[in-house]
Amino acid sequence: MATEQDNQFCSFNVGGCFFSIRFNRLSHLQDSLLFKDTSSGQKPRWFIERDGCTFRHVQYYLHTGKLATSCALENLQSGKHFLRDRPVDLQVTERATLNYWKTRICNTREPDPIASPVSSVHDAVPLGLVGTPLVDGDEEVLYCFVPMETVRLYPALVTPHNLLWLCDDLVVIECDSSLFRFIANYLQTGNIFLPEDFSDHDRLNQEAGAAGMTDFLEELQKRPELIGDDILQPQDGCPQMKQQQQQHQLTPQPLYIMTFDLLVRYQDSALGQLCVDSNVEGSRLHLSGNGVVFQHVENWLGTCRVPLTERQCELPGLCEYLDRQDEAYHTFRDALWEFLHRTRTTGRCFTEGPWSASVATFSIYKVVKVYVGTHWYATYYKTLLKHPELLSNPRKSSWILFGHSLQIRADGAMFRHILNFLRCGHLLLPSVFKEWRLLCHEVEEFQIPALTVLTTGPGVRATRLLPVTSLPLQLSPYSFTTKIKMASRGSVTNRVDHPPVLGRGEPGGYFTQSLIYTASPPHTGQLFFYTASPPHTDVVFACFNVSWEDMVFGRQCHVFLTGLILDSIRLEDSKDCTLKITNLVYFLWTGQVKAEDFVSELLRIICSERREKSREQLLLQWLEFSLPLAQRYSDCLEQLDRGHCRTVSLFP
Repeated sequence: MATEQDNQFCSFNVGGCFFSIRFNRLSHLQDSLLFKDTSSGQKPRWFIERDGCTFRHVQYYLHTGKLATSCALENLQSGKHFLRDRPVDLQVTERATLNYWKTRICNTREPDPIASPVSSVHDAVPLGLVGTPLVDGDEEVLYCFVPMETVRLYPALVTPHNLLWLCDDLVVIECDSSLFRFIANYLQTGNIFLPEDFSDHDRLNQEAGAAGMTDFLEELQKRPELIGDDILQPQDGCPQMKQQQQQHQLTPQPLYIMTFDLLVRYQDSALGQLCVDSNVEGSRLHLSGNGVVFQHVENWLGTCRVPLTERQCELPGLCEYLDRQDEAYHTFRDALWEFLHRTRTTGRCFTEGPWSASVATFSIYKVVKVYVGTHWYATYYKTLLKHPELLSNPRKSSWILFGHSLQIRADGAMFRHILNFLRCGHLLLPSVFKEWRLLCHEVEEFQIPALTVLTTGPGVRATRLLPVTSLPLQLSPYSFTTKIKMASRGSVTNRVDHPPVLGRGEPGGYFTQSLIYTASPPHTGQLFFYTASPPHTDVVFACFNVSWEDMVFGRQCHVFLTGLILDSIRLEDSKDCTLKITNLVYFLWTGQVKAEDFVSELLRIICSERREKSREQLLLQWLEFSLPLAQRYSDCLEQLDRGHCRTVSLFP
């Protein structure tokens, strides 16, 4: 008799492809790793670091007991045998009512439904977002991740009808056919790479015409050997296309128009409470919300902020644009007015709320989403580190959010072979492979020596399994080392080497070393510093509960405070002067003196000549702003230290 567990599905994420397999199918293979990993039943979905397309053969065998033929795999891919997996915890009623991610609908701002059908964005997600990002529906929707700099060069690529999402450095658009990958490759390389014996010329011309790519069509016209004599002339296919393309290139749309054209299609309940924030200078405005749309995008991309402005001079145009729009834009107007009111009343351009220090650490087995043109993949962070040339090449890779989502500028289909090389150390190609020119170009661009050898050696084209000894993964443990430069009243300066730390939920860089000022309790006479490597050496990065800009200004304040003490020693000030500065910094850090008194006394000590009031006021404003951020950064770093290093106490 079948048990309840036998009828349940086990869900697998195989390199970014999702599969469902009944547990009773796995129970017949109790020696397999699939059964051993799933028998505990502790995870809703298991990740397998393998090629998802190839895993179709395994799934087909588990369902039928037979090895798959090409015909069987085509049936499998069309929807049979649960190839296009749906979340097993998503109810049928939820599947029928979720239509927020339809791409070719015109939202007429109908009344919101009584309640959102999605209770938890991470457990019950729109269907298309499982296999196809940012789209809902059973039909296949083709998409492409386009760098923002490419959109600036070719503004006609993005229209209100094909825009799926955008962030600071990335735009996601819908494509009419899979042939758009050749156009995307042209946008990145300036060259046209078509497979050998390519014959679908008409569809390629139609796709280029629909995208307004007159440059692509003209390049094809110059190279008839690529497609023969049936090329579509730009002026014949779309008489107004070239003129429209030139107009778009001369007058590119501001980012806020693209953002509002995208979001106005969603109902208010899907967007939730909107909030406009900006960077510290107030030049770059962005919009976010707490609705299911933003929550789900953050789960995919790591950040859900959509850009509004890039320069402060664009703010008047943003206000005028919203004033001209109808009632459908009232939620956007309210969010902008609230931001402007907050800026005028508080003098701060960003939202300030309750805060507590928290640190999230991630190991080499963190699953990273990799977005490559018309494809996306999932892989371990460990795999990306095997050949560091991949992540260190700014022309080919950039983090959307460090450690969570990665953008690769390459052909999506070709990157599958490169990713498999990173996984297993072999270049695995199909028995009939017709895109050697494109593959060799991509290998040359990635500049991975071990991979380059495989595509340049003699007889490469005749070999389908090319082994290579991959470079060993070397993750040197991060040693936490503190060097005491000066001690008085518990003041100490620390240089801490730590795993890469980054801010919460937004794009930005990371830091691997920090210069920290600390003030230990004066009555103990003990200074704490770290002399050993962290016990958990598999931790490769951490996220602090502060923004990227907060980290930057907080670290600057630490450098300023420690620099006052160290410079006094370096310049050989008198012991009395150095002691005064050290004590003054200690009193400021512990809250025993106000920032205003600190600045006044500091300038009195170090400036014997007449002081400029304007500079004194600027220093005071900067210190009042950055000091709390420095203390937050210290609190987060202290939490990181507690879990990943040993603490040794010394007497000064």
